[in-house]
Amino acid sequence: MPRWLTTFLVLLILFAFVLPDPARAGNATGNAIDSMVVFFRSAGNELSDSVALSDGSGDLSGEASRGSASTRSPNGGVASGDGTYRTAPVDLAAVQAAVAAPPAPSDDGPVDIGGEASLRHSPPVQLHLPTIGVSTGFVSLGLGPDGTLQVPDTAHQAGWYRDAPAPGARGTAVVTAHVDWQQEKGVFHDLGLMRPGDEVTVDRADGAAAVFRVTRIAEYAKSQFPTEEVYGAADDAELRLITCSGPFDHATHSYADNLVVYARMMGVRHG
Repeated sequence: MPRWLTTFLVLLILFAFVLPDPARAGNATGNAIDSMVVFFRSAGNELSDSVALSDGSGDLSGEASRGSASTRSPNGGVASGDGTYRTAPVDLAAVQAAVAAPPAPSDDGPVDIGGEASLRHSPPVQLHLPTIGVSTGFVSLGLGPDGTLQVPDTAHQAGWYRDAPAPGARGTAVVTAHVDWQQEKGVFHDLGLMRPGDEVTVDRADGAAAVFRVTRIAEYAKSQFPTEEVYGAADDAELRLITCSGPFDHATHSYADNLVVYARMMGVRHG
């Protein structure tokens, strides 16, 4: 029973049985006043504790909610090439023409989507880009001190941004790889040859293979990289493949542009 309620009951007993007796009225009045003070202090403390607990729990739940719902987007484009392998810059005119081209038909037959628009979270393990002959594993990437996305330390693997959704899960999954690296041809060296309608498959740790179709290809100057458009949230399961493109600036040791392949999940293969 709360302390304030106990105190209130004691006051009722005092007024009902003690005050009617004149001999004890003086002492009882003093005791009653003291009890009233205790009562209001007790009630005030409990009310204060209740408000403090409510405010505290609200703050914690709000912070947890914000933390679980938000993801940190990389700052700008991805610098993923060092100019040490002879490359031909992506033909921007060809890229723009590819954006307007109709999607190529699939020869793989229907894909089992299991009635689901997206999958649960599961890390990617293998990336397949049959159009350009790529089949490679993944390394996990975070953000560097300047807020830009880290790059793989090898030319032979793609990097998955681990603070974004996994490929196949609802939202925008981000995958990057080098166009060239340490005198070697990078995994995404020929990414600019992909076209809308091309298939991208990501094998996941849970055994499912998320199947994507390329929807468009775009090239952006790094100084004007549309961060929100590329990394922003999506209502369905989407994928971004990103690498460097354009001319190589030997003064800055960096390519001038970024190439981004946009893709949307079309189904799931199992086994």
